[in-house]
Amino acid sequence: MMVRWRLHLTPVDVEAVRPQHLHAAMCHLLDRDHHARVKDWAVSPVADGEAIAMIEVHTLSAAARHALMERAKVGTKVALGGQEALIVEPPRTVEMASWAELAASRDASSWRVDFETPTAFRSAERFSPLPTPSALLRGASVRWEALAPSGVKLPRLGHPEIAKVWVSDVAGETWIATIPHALGEGTRARELPGFVGTVTLNCSDRHVAATVDSLLRFAAFSGAGAYTAHGMGVITVEQLTRPDRTRGTAAQARVLAGRQ
Repeated sequence: MMVRWRLHLTPVDVEAVRPQHLHAAMCHLLDRDHHARVKDWAVSPVADGEAIAMIEVHTLSAAARHALMERAKVGTKVALGGQEALIVEPPRTVEMASWAELAASRDASSWRVDFETPTAFRSAERFSPLPTPSALLRGASVRWEALAPSGVKLPRLGHPEIAKVWVSDVAGETWIATIPHALGEGTRARELPGFVGTVTLNCSDRHVAATVDSLLRFAAFSGAGAYTAHGMGVITVEQLTRPDRTRGTAAQARVLAGRQ
């Protein structure tokens, strides 16, 4: 079961909370294996509410869910850099879905993906902000295979299958996220280019589209790209009722309109 939770804290200076502060605080609440290759949780940046601060946490396993419920008690202190907040109420469930629900086939062939926080895709030691179908879907597939129960499988998407998925519209920009990076016995700041904006994906094969739909809905819980435990890669996904098969016509029209 995957669950999206909201934590309510006493107010903090949201602008002063850095990704590493958020990561350290959530590791304290959720981690059981700090060196795990794939985290079974993801987190959104701290946000301001009405006289409170809020953090959304996504748990992707029963172990992460139990850890959060056990450790995120009312009155628990949460260190966010030089600030300290208190949890003021039990974690609140916002959304949940089972693995079986996400794996179930739906009639979908077009999706709007909103990248709400900077999203960077890693290849070896390089990072790119470009949300290609290959980068987005293969990353989600790796997380699915690492975390899903053995009885819930999805067909693997190779190059021929991913080639049937295309981007028909994109609107966004590159934001730079600064993440501390271990280097020998010390650390240095790593600047990551991340995409923030909206991408429309389409698929021309209904069998491939079923897997794409499952992976995208899963990525809305797991996060996309790198450093999802630092607040990067937060996305939302909307299935479009009318598949967009224009292959970029909308974006081209805006460019042409600007030239007139």
